[in-house]
Amino acid sequence: VVRGEIPTLMHDHILGSIGGYGETANSGYLGSVMLEVPVNSFALRGELSRRRSFNVQTPVGKLDNSYSDNFNYSFGTSYISDHFMIGGSFRRFELDYGVPGGFIGAHPKGVDINMFRRQFNLKSEFHFHSSFISDVRINYSRVLYRHKEFEASGAIGSEFKVATDLGHVNVEHDKVGFLQRGIFGVSFEHRDFDIGGFVFTSPTKSLNLSTYLYETVSAGKFSFEIGARYNFDSIDPERKEIDDRIGEIKKRTFNTYSLSISALYELSSKVYAGINVNKSSRVPTIEELFSRGPHLAAYSYEIGNPALEDERGIGTELFVYHKFKNLFWNFNIFRNDLSYYIIPRNTGETNFQTFLPIYQTFGVAALLYGAEFQLDWDITNRVRVSTSVSYTRGNFKGSDKSLPQIPPLKGKLEVNHNFSDILFGLNSEWAAAQRNVDDFEESTPGYIIYNWYAQYSISTGMLIHNFSLNIDNILDTKYRNHLSRVKSIMPEAGRNFRFTYKLFFNL
Repeated sequence: VVRGEIPTLMHDHILGSIGGYGETANSGYLGSVMLEVPVNSFALRGELSRRRSFNVQTPVGKLDNSYSDNFNYSFGTSYISDHFMIGGSFRRFELDYGVPGGFIGAHPKGVDINMFRRQFNLKSEFHFHSSFISDVRINYSRVLYRHKEFEASGAIGSEFKVATDLGHVNVEHDKVGFLQRGIFGVSFEHRDFDIGGFVFTSPTKSLNLSTYLYETVSAGKFSFEIGARYNFDSIDPERKEIDDRIGEIKKRTFNTYSLSISALYELSSKVYAGINVNKSSRVPTIEELFSRGPHLAAYSYEIGNPALEDERGIGTELFVYHKFKNLFWNFNIFRNDLSYYIIPRNTGETNFQTFLPIYQTFGVAALLYGAEFQLDWDITNRVRVSTSVSYTRGNFKGSDKSLPQIPPLKGKLEVNHNFSDILFGLNSEWAAAQRNVDDFEESTPGYIIYNWYAQYSISTGMLIHNFSLNIDNILDTKYRNHLSRVKSIMPEAGRNFRFTYKLFFNL
């Protein structure tokens, strides 16, 4: 998630890694290299990776046209001193992949997707070493994303191009009065959305301006975190018209805000309890407002709703955690009462030009609640047990009718043993059956799969060699992901062997 492609720390030596893996479920392989080099007060960093896979093998056979081919590289540099740093980077990401077909709800001969993303980043940090203003951080990015969906004949079924400019200025402070530390700042995002092929969504431009703050306060055994955010959004379609299917397409503006407060109480030096209450909001996206056309990669014909309001609601979370020397566990329960919740729903209708199911965006009142539990226990110096369980229930407010796309009760259990330089582990992933479903949404049975891994590391001077062997889905279990729109068509991958080697060097 945090790539570090713009270096922010200066090293006095060359850092790098080289790695790769091969796996059997899709005959796939990956190779990658990363290098960071200091030159006086400059840091130079580059990375390169290539991943290729072929048709996926599932417990019920091979899934045709499920290949992928990915090429990814970046380079960045920064000037670093005691008082400031400034740097930039460039990244290009290319991906070609296949979408299986030949069944109801898909293109007869499948679809090939071609996409790329090009991103420029600028980043600067200024260190003032005072309590009132400790640091100022300024970021700016320019992103171009393009996505093409090709039919078997070579014709383009749909095409998306999105150019985005975004940035923010954050001012951070240390202890000031009763405030321990905090951030306040402003941000912007401008998005130019264009579309082609057999899709009738209007090209649209959107602008977001926001200001926000986050503060922490301590009082005895209590600690508080307070956050607030105000947003202005303008979404302006190029074609303003009345569409007989989705309604009036026109410029929309939104003024929204979000608030949050968390309180943590120290029951003892190792046991804490807390509560979080928040008022959240989210503006509908261009796609949720104005879509009208096939999205072949998602097996759906998508219809927007230009009358959508902003998503909003009140969320509450209660939690307690224990943090001992060899044992950590955390339990929390949550409840989100949303007076307006934006969701795509399967309408039960089919677009007979494409034979795709029609998904339309709706704004509804909704209630979501659930619980999560996590435990990490070092039984001995060599044996560790980890487990987690999560449960979510989502209903249309005022009824027992289920929301779409709600995950089932699910969890993980892992045991590993560290034997000298070799680490062995066995883990399981499981899910209960999900029968609480929306109209025209399929239920899924429960499952449990087992995975095994081993890792070995050896140091030789300035080099660290890391070898790992993974066996995923050991029993070749047939199982389906409830959150997938194509779960009835595609089971998840079958048994997979993956061998990975990585070399880390510090010269």
